[in-house]
Amino acid sequence: MNCADVRHKKPRTALLGTCLAESLLQVALDGGWPIRHFLMDSGLQEVDRQIVAEAFDAVLVNLTLRTLLSMSVEEGDGDLFYLRPERNMGQIQAQAVLNLRQVVDHILAAIPPGLPVFFVSLLEPPAQVEGVLGRNRHGSLYRLVRSLNDALEDHLSALPQGHYLEINDICRYYGDASVYDGYLSHYTHNGLSPLSVQGEWIARDILERLDGAVRVLRAEDPVKLIITDLDNTLWRGVLAEEDEIIPWQHTEGWPLGYAEALLACKQRGILLAICSKNEEGPTCERFRQLWGQRLRLEDFCSVRINWQPKSQNIAQILRTANILPDHALFILDAHANEPTFAHGNGPTQ
Repeated sequence: MNCADVRHKKPRTALLGTCLAESLLQVALDGGWPIRHFLMDSGLQEVDRQIVAEAFDAVLVNLTLRTLLSMSVEEGDGDLFYLRPERNMGQIQAQAVLNLRQVVDHILAAIPPGLPVFFVSLLEPPAQVEGVLGRNRHGSLYRLVRSLNDALEDHLSALPQGHYLEINDICRYYGDASVYDGYLSHYTHNGLSPLSVQGEWIARDILERLDGAVRVLRAEDPVKLIITDLDNTLWRGVLAEEDEIIPWQHTEGWPLGYAEALLACKQRGILLAICSKNEEGPTCERFRQLWGQRLRLEDFCSVRINWQPKSQNIAQILRTANILPDHALFILDAHANEPTFAHGNGPTQ
C-alpha cells in the first residue's frame, strides 16, 4: 500500500442513530466503508461506551426528529401536534431548541475528546406543508425543522469537537422523492430510504461529504492558492481576437459561476492569482471592461500576464505567495471549451 492509499483511506466511522440511519449503514457497507452502527434514539439515554478514540476516526450522528419533538410537546405527541391549531408553535419551537442543545451536549460528553463528531442535519419537509394558500414559512412544521437546523449549526459552531453536516442540499440536488420518506410515511418520520438508484447516490454523497470533512480537519492536501488562466477560463473566448467586446456574452453562464467560486474561495482565506499568455496592458483593460466591480484584479495576490512559459510564471507566483506546489491549484482551458484543473506538480503549459 502506497502513501496515497493510506491518505485516502475512508475514516473508521461510528454511526449513531435509530433504524433511520440504516440506509446510510447499508450503502457504507456495500462500498467497503469501515463503519459500525450503534443503535441510539435522540433522547438522553446512555451512549455506548464502545465508542473509543482508538477504534474510530469520526462519529456520525443521525438525530431522530420525532424523539426531539416528543420531548418538546407536553403530551409527548411528536407526530401530528403541528396540525392542532391550539398548539403554540413558537413555544414548542423554543422548547425543541433547548432540548436539541441538551441532547447534543449529552452525546458529545460521552465521546472521547479529540474524536470529531458530525451531526447530520434534519431533513426539512416540503416548504408547502400548509397548502397553497397557507402560511408555510411561519408557524409551520417546515419553519420548525429549519429553525432546529439553524440552532444545531449555531450550537455546534461554538463546540470544537462537534460539527454540522448539511445534507438537505444533496437531497434537493437528486430529488427528495427518491430518498425522503416523508412522501411515503409522514413528515416527522424524517428518514432516508434509498429505494432507488438516486437514493443510493444521496447516501453515498453524504458519506463522501463526511470523508471530505475529516480530510479538512486533518489538513490533508490543503489548497492554499488558486491560479487561473483567462481566455476560455475566466471568460468565454479569446478576447484579443474580438473586434468588439460585449461583456455579458463572455461572462454570462459558467464564467460567472466560476468567478463566484473564486470569490467564495478567497472569502475562506485561499489566495488567488492569474497566469495568462497575453499582452498585459490590453488584457488588464479587457478584464476591467468585462468584470467591472464584480471581480477585480485587486482580488488576486499575483498577476502574471506576459508571453513567458506558464511554468516560469507559475514558479514566480509560488515564490511570491510563498506556497509549495502541492498546495496550489492551476485552472486553465487546456484547449477545451470549459476549464480543466491541474493540482500540485501536474503538467502546465
